[in-house]
Amino acid sequence: MKWDATSMTTMTSWDAALAAPAPCDHLVQLYTSEPSLVGTLARFVEHGVRLDHGIVAITTAARWSAVAARLSAAGIDVAAAQSRGQLAVLDAADTLARLLVDGAPDRDAMRRAIVPAGSPWTSPSASVPPASCTRARTPARSSVEK
Repeated sequence: MKWDATSMTTMTSWDAALAAPAPCDHLVQLYTSEPSLVGTLARFVEHGVRLDHGIVAITTAARWSAVAARLSAAGIDVAAAQSRGQLAVLDAADTLARLLVDGAPDRDAMRRAIVPAGSPWTSPSASVPPASCTRARTPARSSVEK
């Protein structure tokens, strides 16, 4: 990916990066508008659902409502993805509080808070590799926001 410092834009397709992240990739988006972030998150989740990946979205209720509306408009059955364990939506503030032990992120606490119990897309008994990169039977995606 090339960076054009004069225009502050990437020279590659953001949609392509969202559509095919490699296992353990971490994507960060800086944004200046709520619609931009909602659109990006919706595309990320949509690609994951269509590719039959497991998805964990950590977000606020208001933002998730906007994302879910976009997903529904794109033909994604959000309720079905959640009921089959493919999509887990967690509250951002609650999840952050559960990740911290003595005020610092904790690997075991992260695993308990984020890996959906009983999900066919993840293996709750697997150990967390270095850098908190969790391998799953099917690639797992996550979206974390503050």
